[in-house]
Amino acid sequence: MELLLVVTIIGIAAAYAIPQYQQYTVRSRVIEGLTLADGAKMCVWDTLATGNPQGLPAGYAVGFVSPGPTANVAGVALNGATGAITIQYTPAAGGGTLVLNPYVGGVAAATPLPVGTAPFAPPVLEISWQCAAAGATIIPGSGGIVGTTLPQNAPSSCR
Repeated sequence: MELLLVVTIIGIAAAYAIPQYQQYTVRSRVIEGLTLADGAKMCVWDTLATGNPQGLPAGYAVGFVSPGPTANVAGVALNGATGAITIQYTPAAGGGTLVLNPYVGGVAAATPLPVGTAPFAPPVLEISWQCAAAGATIIPGSGGIVGTTLPQNAPSSCR
């Protein structure tokens, strides 16, 4: 009887723990994509600091080289006009995309970055980033878009 009780308790604990562990594993794989996006962020910061004086058509994507695909990340794309970074995930990381939206100003007075494919005066305000999974609320005025990764697969800062 005691053995049956122990087996039942272990079974109940496993039924709860295994799905939670699987969710944790997927979320940790999604974080890999955020790390791979750091190179794209540097390109946006560099272009924003100079104002793209030559009006290079690549805009914010000048010098950006997408990191190769991994087991969890299919690719990282950088929009030269807006500076938005899109991370595409493989099925091992839950699939879908996360979007990193750049903006200047605070949350209360956010504005999108200047169009990066034309010359512009660098803004005085510091750049900020909003990570957006499916269903995320975009900061008003930032001009951002949301990704398609399920919120439970994304870090809490992206929901």
